Amino acid sequence: IKRPYSIILKKSLLKEHLSKDELEREKERCKDALCLINKLAGIEIKDTLGSFIGARMGRPEKAKERRMEASPNVLFPTGDAKIRSLTKLYNNAKIGKKRAIIEIEVATFRCTKCGKLTFYNRCHLCNGKAKQIRKCVVCGRETTLEKHCGKETKAFSKLKVDLTYLYEKAKKKVGNAINEVKGVKGMTSKEKIPERLEKGFLRAKHNIYVFRDGTSRFDASDVPLTHVILKEIGLSVKRAKELGYTKDWQGNPLENEEQMIAIYPQDILLSQRAANYLIRVAKFIDDLLINLYGMEPYYNIKKKEDLIGHLVIALAPHISTGVVGRIIGFTDANVFYAHPYMHAAKRRNCDGDEDSIMLLLDAFINFSKHYLSESRGGTMDSCLVLTLTINPKEVDDEVHSIEVERYSLSFYQSTLEYKNPGEVKIKTVKDKIEENNLYFPFLLTHPSSSIHEGNNTTRYKELNSIPEKVEAEIELMRKIRAVELKDSIERLILSHFIPDIYGNLRRFSRQKFRCVNCQAKYRRVPLKGVCLRCGGNLTLTIHKGGIEKYLNTTIELAKRYDLSLYLIQRLNLVKKEIESLFEDEKNKQMGLFDYL
Repeated sequence: IKRPYSIILKKSLLKEHLSKDELEREKERCKDALCLINKLAGIEIKDTLGSFIGARMGRPEKAKERRMEASPNVLFPTGDAKIRSLTKLYNNAKIGKKRAIIEIEVATFRCTKCGKLTFYNRCHLCNGKAKQIRKCVVCGRETTLEKHCGKETKAFSKLKVDLTYLYEKAKKKVGNAINEVKGVKGMTSKEKIPERLEKGFLRAKHNIYVFRDGTSRFDASDVPLTHVILKEIGLSVKRAKELGYTKDWQGNPLENEEQMIAIYPQDILLSQRAANYLIRVAKFIDDLLINLYGMEPYYNIKKKEDLIGHLVIALAPHISTGVVGRIIGFTDANVFYAHPYMHAAKRRNCDGDEDSIMLLLDAFINFSKHYLSESRGGTMDSCLVLTLTINPKEVDDEVHSIEVERYSLSFYQSTLEYKNPGEVKIKTVKDKIEENNLYFPFLLTHPSSSIHEGNNTTRYKELNSIPEKVEAEIELMRKIRAVELKDSIERLILSHFIPDIYGNLRRFSRQKFRCVNCQAKYRRVPLKGVCLRCGGNLTLTIHKGGIEKYLNTTIELAKRYDLSLYLIQRLNLVKKEIESLFEDEKNKQMGLFDYL
């Protein structure tokens, strides 16, 4: 007998004073312990674990600053230089007592004051206003027209730039960067307009990074939230009232921090890590306003609570529309808590999808379409359109099915009868919308004491290697009654490991070759066997280790759990295919002279 039943049984026996014979007769009439408990208790008691449902694990939570490859601080190219560090290029030249001259492909402007070429709309030499110039690809003439001689003109060219001069000028204007300043290999936009180098100094100073559209973002997993207690998110009653929360979720006046509120559709909670990063971004923006634009600071952040009330843009990947949100508090979980409307407005399913947030002023000051890639899809994941107010009628209708009140007794009785969900009437968001009650406060279906209860970090993230993660997953599957172990392991191999191995094999056969010096890429190895640009050695972009990283683990699992012979044979064929691609490292390759 399960523990809850045994307690009820003991109490019932004391109450009814049944004899042993009477109890034995009752046991014979009942088929199981629950039946006996119901007879003794005098009230109907339901099985607490009636059905077992298996489900796939969702992706691990994420809360991390957005970084591009090499973690650049500024969208300024280093061109043919082997390194992306502007600081190292400057220091290396200084040690050699020479100037750091780099050749970069950038936009061309002509200064109206000194007449020299520059790559900013303000001359980097004399600070005069500059006009963008274009060059005809047919006759080579300078023009301001987008088309000349029947062809589209080119808005950029290769320029030799004195990095030493730029670096020292930026340092003088905004102060020395505490950390290393990193740029990008090259600009991918159509016009190739770079950022001001001063922005890189200030970002490096505050240890933040730039994304390809000029903003600094923080990525996090989405989790829906409708109610919070003021105390658990660090929100005072006074500040809550200033933000418009005058009543708790039951309509009572807001008087103490133990009360619960129904959050507004565009209010969000930041993880502690996100709060720390956005504080640094806010300080960068204030420094930028003061040092580069000669304006007053805006944020003046001293502690994380100063972020409360400030606006952000939430933006999901693959789309170009951001949604304005407001910070109202903080959470220990590494996620992005927000109202279901908020997640649905970003075209996310509220089920652990990932997107990003950025400070609103960061996007207003630093975002530019001129930085976006000209390749197909270059505008995706960039805030070209901004949603100021969420209209619940217009968000993904998946959110319209959310229940907005406590489940009734008839609902639970219907679950015992296994009724079709469409037959059971529960008040949902859709009903409220049809009543034209768009911004109603949700009622609770399941009250909880704190959103901070439970684990804040998934065990999957704490483990380091794939074998460790697989073993932990298998150990968990052993303990779950709803899981059939062999079937689950086979699914893991078929849906994850084998596609990964085959995918890497395919990429290996189609890969390019990369110069270790200038990073130039070649579809085929040149006949000279070295880089045609700088004479450097060439290397693969995909290596053997990346292809077979899951292979041994997969084969070992298949044998240990006696999976289907077909699957084991399939894995052995993959292994042979990999071995056929690579030379046996123990045997030396033979040449023609070995046979003479």
